[in-house]
Amino acid sequence: MKLRGIKFRNIFNSPGILGLYGEGYWFQGPLKYVGLDFKECGFITRVVTLSPKSGNMEMDESGIHPKDWIPPGFKINFRKKFILNHLGIGNPGVSKALEYGYWQTRSEPFFISFVATSKTVSERVEETREFVRILDSKKHEFKSKFGIQINFFQSSKIEDLYLEVVRCLKETSKTDIPVICRFNPLIPIEFSIEVAKRKECDAISISHPIKWGSGNSSINWEELFGEKISPLKEYGGGWLSGEPVIPIYQRWIDRAILKGISKPIISGGAMTKSAVKQAFSLGASAVEIGSVAFLRPWRVKSIIAYTNHFIMER
Repeated sequence: MKLRGIKFRNIFNSPGILGLYGEGYWFQGPLKYVGLDFKECGFITRVVTLSPKSGNMEMDESGIHPKDWIPPGFKINFRKKFILNHLGIGNPGVSKALEYGYWQTRSEPFFISFVATSKTVSERVEETREFVRILDSKKHEFKSKFGIQINFFQSSKIEDLYLEVVRCLKETSKTDIPVICRFNPLIPIEFSIEVAKRKECDAISISHPIKWGSGNSSINWEELFGEKISPLKEYGGGWLSGEPVIPIYQRWIDRAILKGISKPIISGGAMTKSAVKQAFSLGASAVEIGSVAFLRPWRVKSIIAYTNHFIMER
């Protein structure tokens, strides 16, 4: 996938799967011997914020590594192949993250995932402006090119979200760093088409998990969980990823391509080779691989290899 002349890979790890720098987590070390290997996968950082955040996952003094081996706010169902989590966005903040210098040493183009967390639109736009300014001022230190993935969430009217996206994208126009706008697959197609028309937007990512209780009739929450109340109620319900969400990603891509979306699409849901093939057949330019690393870790290496081969042969 080429954005602003930069050749990125066509498969990426989902934000957070490999930590902030690609260091991963304790369980991933032993599992590499059975196929949990991201070596040939494009890298996306854990979501980082402008200022330090603790999230719902307590971090060590560095702000990089979680203290708990199995943090609260994380529910996994191996049989039904889904994850419900609300681990938050614990990170040391972008300035501290840059101080460690690990991003600067990466030899292959990658993405830094970002979200603004202030309560008001104006404050979130200001956060985005400052985040972009900091990265732009440091890009000369990087060994490779990189892009920014901005996470957006609908908390009010869709019209308000569009205005926020436009204002944030205007702030990114002050740099030549490629920008991906990331949403969940319930976002209206027409909305994304309008966002894609903005010259500051280089691609649309439809890879975010789905918030508990949303999805209309696409997800039978009670059937999945056996109850009407989220097991992560104390964390706001949580976010769903895994096999139940794959058809929603695929329907979104199909409709967006048919309606003529003008920018590359990155799809979530790369849990199987067939899901990857379907995403590309429908028109996606890249895919993200995430929950399968927990649910079926032995598949990861082969899915990545299949994707790279599929792209070469296409």
